[in-house]
Amino acid sequence: MTRNALKEPFLDKEISQLDLSEEFKALAAKYGYHTLADMLRLERPYHLLKHPGFGFRMLFEFTSILRRNGLGNYLN
Repeated sequence: MTRNALKEPFLDKEISQLDLSEEFKALAAKYGYHTLADMLRLERPYHLLKHPGFGFRMLFEFTSILRRNGLGNYLN
């Protein structure tokens, strides 16, 4: 499965509408991520840590929402 071919409808929901912290939503918007699919298009999820303010707690929140929705396979 390629990161450019993300086919799960959940991944295309607006981050602002998801059950995520306001801090996560603000950082995602600041860096131009509107959906989880946008974030998954990075080569590796940990590359999110390169953004100032996007620390391990935010990375954990990102990976957690994927796993809670049965989408942990997108983290490989």
